[in-house]
Amino acid sequence: TSQQIEAAHEAMAELHIEELADRTLGTLSTGQQRRALVARALINGPEVLVFDEPCIGLDPEAMWNLRQSFSALGQAGHTMLLVTHNVADIVPEFD
Repeated sequence: TSQQIEAAHEAMAELHIEELADRTLGTLSTGQQRRALVARALINGPEVLVFDEPCIGLDPEAMWNLRQSFSALGQAGHTMLLVTHNVADIVPEFD
């Protein structure tokens, strides 16, 4: 529906991944896919976003981009639960 499309564009804007809007999931890198999947989850307005070792298998640039998305989510007031062994995943916006 048009509401879902609008919500998808809003979620992508919130994560600063608007440039991925015209691409299919299969054409994205692993890091881009993870951020796109987070945007997809936002469409339904979840009360909590749960991340379990979100940066496993990502290259340093993709890790940085995903952490930037965490910051954007935190700044927007989303509640997130993070399970990680990597202290660098804990962005300042996490309590």
